[in-house]
Amino acid sequence: NVTHQFNSLFLEVGILFDSLFDNAYSANTVEDAYENLFRLFIGLGEMLGFTWEEIEQAYIDKNQVNHERQRSGY
Repeated sequence: NVTHQFNSLFLEVGILFDSLFDNAYSANTVEDAYENLFRLFIGLGEMLGFTWEEIEQAYIDKNQVNHERQRSGY
């Protein structure tokens, strides 16, 4: 369900974050965490009724707003 998917995604974010600051994690662990995070993110979007194209377009639109804010000194 959506709650489980979100919790799994949040957990994977924690693993990836920890791996960036802890030399105990191998490169494979970091790569696996990143891939799992991406997969879970896409899965959550689909569970919420979004298509990949809608997710991508929302990112592009928001990224454009962010760049405009940076140019204007926001």
